[in-house]
Amino acid sequence: MKTIPILWKRDRWDDHLGKLSEEFVELCHELHDMQNGEGDPDKLNAEAMDVLQVALGIIEASGRDLETVFAKHTDKLMGRGWSVKGWINVEVMLEGVR
Repeated sequence: MKTIPILWKRDRWDDHLGKLSEEFVELCHELHDMQNGEGDPDKLNAEAMDVLQVALGIIEASGRDLETVFAKHTDKLMGRGWSVKGWINVEVMLEGVR
């Protein structure tokens, strides 16, 4: 199983906003390059993962249980009638509180 870390950070909300804005712009540039036939899928995926990492940090900072947040999101999508291509299993393992 592959994992994604939950980074130990104490960012303020404006820090999250700045980092999300930075990573979003970088992802947009990679998408633009892909659309123009000049893109690199590895760079595109790296930027998409950066956006995902920032989003996980925002969710974690909200103080809500990650598994509950994921379940609510899935329920929302299923309620809207989306077809499922596959699933990503999420198991949250916190290794210690600092």
